[in-house]
Amino acid sequence: MHQAAAELLSSRIWLEEIFRISRQLAEPKYAGQRYRLLWRRQQLVRRCLAINRRLNTMPPLEGRLLRCRYIQKKTWPAVAETLGCSQEQADWLHKRALRLYRNL
Repeated sequence: MHQAAAELLSSRIWLEEIFRISRQLAEPKYAGQRYRLLWRRQQLVRRCLAINRRLNTMPPLEGRLLRCRYIQKKTWPAVAETLGCSQEQADWLHKRALRLYRNL
């Protein structure tokens, strides 16, 4: 797996962790861990924002493909349908998008 793809997959996991931490912060039983949870959530938000900035600098089609596939967890047929192209075209565009993302 490309390092770029792994980073994008991680961003989805980080988003889920951000939401989990936010729920924990609302629960009294985590009051003693509040500062650690806030610090961890802030780290994850910064990482996700950095990835989002990189995606925003990409051409729209490539950025949209990476968001659909890695952040929204869409299947390849769903990605191709969203982009209005065939699965073969989506595969080709995916390779190009990862190359662009890696070189940002």
